[in-house]
Amino acid sequence: METKAMKTLLIVLGAFVISWLPYTVCSVAKMATKGSWKLSSSALNAVLTITTLNGCVNPVIYAIRDQRFRNGMKRVLCPLASKDSREFSSYLSTRAEMNKESAVQNVELGNINISQET
Repeated sequence: METKAMKTLLIVLGAFVISWLPYTVCSVAKMATKGSWKLSSSALNAVLTITTLNGCVNPVIYAIRDQRFRNGMKRVLCPLASKDSREFSSYLSTRAEMNKESAVQNVELGNINISQET
């Protein structure tokens, strides 16, 4: 288990280095030439896009490497598509109970029970 976690960490770190390296090289080159080195706008957009995509890569890496993360991601993104929708509804369930005097809405979140009159 520790070996798999170490490999996952190295993959995430490698993705970070690969995605931030072009921006870092461009920034250092611009500073070293005191601003005389110009980068075209399309190249700059490409560098910034690669850098920004780093945040999108991590969930993909974790989903590929870890079955528990993949199952949790499926449950969160597609709660109605799961075979047993009671799992999701037990986490966050809302139900309306009609009382004689007024309507009361109970919201259960984990062990917290909140009653709200409507």
